[in-house]
Amino acid sequence: MPIKLPERAAPQTPEMQIPERQPDDVADPSGVPQVDLEGIPDQARYLLFDPEIGGVLHNAVTEGWNGDQVAEALRSTGAFTEVQDRRRVVGDPTNGSQARSDLALQVGQMLARPADDPQVAGYVNQLASGQLTMAGLRTLVAPIEQGTSTSRVIELAARHGVPMSEASAQGWTAFDEATIDQQLGALSQGLYPYKPQGLPFSQFASAFADLHHAELGQQVQPSDPRFQQLLEQSGGQLGAYRALVRQLPEWEQTPQAQQLIADRTNQLTQALLSGDSFSEEMARNRASYEQQVATQLGAGLQPLVQPSSSFGGPQAMPVSDKAAGSVIQAAQRYLGTPYRWGGTDPRTGLDCSGYVQLVYSNLGVKLPRTAAEQARVGARVSSLADARPGDLIFFSGSTDHIGIYAGNGLYYNAPHTGDVVKLAPVTRRPTTIRRIL
Repeated sequence: MPIKLPERAAPQTPEMQIPERQPDDVADPSGVPQVDLEGIPDQARYLLFDPEIGGVLHNAVTEGWNGDQVAEALRSTGAFTEVQDRRRVVGDPTNGSQARSDLALQVGQMLARPADDPQVAGYVNQLASGQLTMAGLRTLVAPIEQGTSTSRVIELAARHGVPMSEASAQGWTAFDEATIDQQLGALSQGLYPYKPQGLPFSQFASAFADLHHAELGQQVQPSDPRFQQLLEQSGGQLGAYRALVRQLPEWEQTPQAQQLIADRTNQLTQALLSGDSFSEEMARNRASYEQQVATQLGAGLQPLVQPSSSFGGPQAMPVSDKAAGSVIQAAQRYLGTPYRWGGTDPRTGLDCSGYVQLVYSNLGVKLPRTAAEQARVGARVSSLADARPGDLIFFSGSTDHIGIYAGNGLYYNAPHTGDVVKLAPVTRRPTTIRRIL
C-alpha cells in the first residue's frame, strides 16, 4: 500500500531563516533570554524535523541562549551547509534542472513513489528552497514506515537455520517482524523435524558442527552453504549426518577413515589366513550388519516407510515378481563386501554405483558406471510409496548415493569407507527413483 504523507503547499520562503539578534532584545527579569519558537515562519517549521536543528533549538531553550548564540550554532551545523549548497546547485542556470531531477529520484526512492508524483514534487520544492533537509525528511517519514528490512529478514532466517537469499528476503519485507519470526520457525521445524521444540537453532547446529569437525577435522559455521545442505539432508539426525559426511570423498583421507580401512583389511587377512573362505566371511558380515541395522531401528532411527510389525528385524519384502526377485537375490549375494571408493570387484571392494552395476550385470543388464549416469536409465517412479523391490533409489541430487530398494522401507547399498554392503533402512527421502526391470 502506498505511504500516505501530508501534502504541503508550494514553498513560500526563499531561504533558510537564521534568527538575528535585534538591538532592542531585552532579557526577562529572570535573566533568561526569550527564544520565541512560536515566531518561526510556518513554511520553515519542517526544518525542526532535522535532528541537528532541533538539537540547537532545544539547547537554546534549556540553556537560555541569546539570539547571537542561536544564530552561530545554526550556522555551524551540517544542515545549514546542506541547505546553502543545495540552493546553489539547484539554482545553477546550467545544471540546476538536472540537480532537481536527481533530487526527485532520491526522494522518490525514499517514499517508494515515482519521481513525478505530486507528493514527491512537494518535498523536492521544500528541499530546494531550504525549508527542509534530507535528515529532516527521513525523520518525517520514519514513523509511518511499515514492514521489516531485507537485512533483518535475512538475520531472522539465519537464526532459524532457513536458507534465505536477498532476493527471497525482499518478498518478506511487507510483514512485521513477529509474523516473519513465527513463519520462519514453522519452516525450520519442517526442515529439521528432529530438532527439539524451543531449542535455539544456533545450539542445535553447533552439535552438528562439532560432529563435522570430529569426522573431517574441518571447522564449519552454520552459515556455510555446504554445511546447511548436509544438515537439511540429514533431517536433523546426528547419525544420518555422520553417514552423509562419510560419503564425502575427503573423508577417506582422514586418519579415522584410514584406520577403519586398515582394521577391515587386517580382519579379512586374518580370516583368510586362518582358513576361512571369503564367502563364509561375507556371510558372517551379512548377519552381523543386519543385526546392527535391527539395533538402529530399535534405537529410533526409523525408515521413511515402516517395516511390517511381523518382522523381528529388518527384512526385505517377499517378492512375487520374478524379475524383481532376481534382482534381490543378486543383491544379497554381495552382502558383507567391503566398501571401496571406485570399487567394481567384490574381491577387493565395491562403491555404491559399482555395487548396483555388478548386481544388474549378473542379470544381463548393462548399466552405466556412475550414479549420475545410472539416474538417467529406466523409468521414473514418483515416490517411495510406489517403489518396488529392485528399483534404484538415489539421494542428494541424484548423483551422490544409490542403492537397490528391497521393500518395507529398506534398501541394499554400499554406504561408505569402513562399512560393507548391507541391508539398511531408508532414513531420508530419495531424490530420484528409477525402475530398470
